[in-house]
Amino acid sequence: MSISFIEGDSFSKVVTADYFPLYVLFAEEEPDLLRHYDIAKQPTDCIEFACDYDTNRLLRLNLVLANSFSIVGGHLDSDDYPRGSLYLELPKITETSVFHTKIYDDGIEVVVSEHESVSFRGMGNVRIGLDADGNIASVSALAMNPIEIAHAKDEVESLIDEEC
Repeated sequence: MSISFIEGDSFSKVVTADYFPLYVLFAEEEPDLLRHYDIAKQPTDCIEFACDYDTNRLLRLNLVLANSFSIVGGHLDSDDYPRGSLYLELPKITETSVFHTKIYDDGIEVVVSEHESVSFRGMGNVRIGLDADGNIASVSALAMNPIEIAHAKDEVESLIDEEC
């Protein structure tokens, strides 16, 4: 698993798309050719990362399935973290035994590892938590508005019992 980061300006936009509790764009336009990487607890939970085919720059992420979720309320901790561009080179599918989606009043956190996030990198209002080995441990969308949160709640509840 390879994750690299170049600090600088970054952009993110949450889109309320049918069937996806969380759908975030990191570019105004996407190229025709993308690489797709999934972190999944199959068959019930899956987050997908779409990267530029040539550079592996993260362009989009989708929370595809979230059967293991909780609505925790409150506010998601949004401590300061470096922002810029993330470049991912992952196995096509990374299986995990831990996958839990937490919906807060102002964001969503997807925990994909039993290991704690010890450092963070971000693009716009999306924060990637990395464990001590530099692997993805969590993905958080911060500063979401009430309409985006309501959409996420509706979608996770409608996706229960779907398969990855």
